[in-house]
Amino acid sequence: MARLLRGVIAMAGLAALPAAPECRTPLGVPCSTIRFQHSQWQFLRDGAPAFSHSTWTSIEAARGDGSSAVITEGGNYRQWFKTETRAAGAASLYLAEEDRVVHVDHAQKTVRRRAPMMWT
Repeated sequence: MARLLRGVIAMAGLAALPAAPECRTPLGVPCSTIRFQHSQWQFLRDGAPAFSHSTWTSIEAARGDGSSAVITEGGNYRQWFKTETRAAGAASLYLAEEDRVVHVDHAQKTVRRRAPMMWT
């Protein structure tokens, strides 16, 4: 009986612990980090044969304060039978606290900051 009572008290203690808050953006979207592997094929360009295949990786993240990030990593580009590695990527960040957009281009080694654009 004492063992059963201790088990019930322990379970009641676990139930009393506060649940972890669920992270959501101001628009109600769950916070997340998603990694994508992209693949794109092209067979014609302006009506002419232009066989090419591109692959690249990107990461998209959303934070509880409304901030977001899209990070594009390097990839490969193959046209006909020639392959080219594109190692440098870019990052686009929306910093909600500052209400600023930041774009980092690793290939050009530049950082740009601007106010966000609103489309209507």
